[in-house]
Amino acid sequence: MQRAVESADLRVLLMSLHHVTGDEKWLSAPYLPRRDVRIIADETAGLAPEVADEIRAAAVEFSGVKPVIGVPDDERMMRMMAACLGHEVPREYLGMMKEEMGFASRDVEVDPSGGRMSKFDALIVGAGPSGIAMSVRLQRLGMRHVIVEKSTSVGGVWRENVYPGCAVDTPNHSYSFSFAPPNRWSRFFAPQPELREYMQRTADEFGVTPHVQFETEVVGARWLERESKWEVELDGRGGRRTQHCTFFITAIGQLHVPKQPMIPGLDSFDGTAFHTARWPEGFDVRGKRIGIIGTGATSMQIVPAIVDDAAQLTVFQRSA
Repeated sequence: MQRAVESADLRVLLMSLHHVTGDEKWLSAPYLPRRDVRIIADETAGLAPEVADEIRAAAVEFSGVKPVIGVPDDERMMRMMAACLGHEVPREYLGMMKEEMGFASRDVEVDPSGGRMSKFDALIVGAGPSGIAMSVRLQRLGMRHVIVEKSTSVGGVWRENVYPGCAVDTPNHSYSFSFAPPNRWSRFFAPQPELREYMQRTADEFGVTPHVQFETEVVGARWLERESKWEVELDGRGGRRTQHCTFFITAIGQLHVPKQPMIPGLDSFDGTAFHTARWPEGFDVRGKRIGIIGTGATSMQIVPAIVDDAAQLTVFQRSA
């Protein structure tokens, strides 16, 4: 417990202490975190070392204690959010944040045992993170559904992208399925193989995989007004076929479909040229002169991963 507290963000500890104890002091000076607008905020929250030590000591003392506050009311939630972030939060965020923190359910309240949802069916396009999450929700509702996936396995973007250094650029605690048990990530920003394994494991454990029709692509879809049904044209292992469904749900990703730059003379380039989303299997960068176009998240991951092996590495940036 001591080690977990020492590595925890002080904002998290403060909000937990207020939730457990109900003591208003944790929402006031000198415990107020400094406002920090960075994507990854300073874990010390800008607090003095002696204040940080006091917070951690209190977190250890009250660990395992049943919270005095059950579900915070709206006014308390507003105060907690303002104290945590160091500035006032618009009230419109209240509902979403209560769902995010598990104080309110985002599920549709339907009794699956009543059979009301069994007369409906759904077709989900894509077995990436969104498709997996949607399947789990529909299973809870008792709704029949299938997932069509053009590839041979689940995972979406984490199956398709295999370039060196590929990893998530969102902290893993924010990139985990809320319905699944906590995952023991190896890093704050987990690498692609670990993410793909997490997607596959979650799909298997939550009964998603049997719903997937692999190597099947949606060719077209249209709404039939008189039948109140979707007519979806599919192209799969057995050729083209038509399927009807009540709900047509797209979980299509956009981070694996390459968009090649329109560069004059590219078609006459004698070297190897490819988009990062189509990184060739077994491609060896050692001893090669390599040019990378772009300085976004993908480039930030690839460059450190290959710079020591390439004979020469040049990054081209459109604007400073």
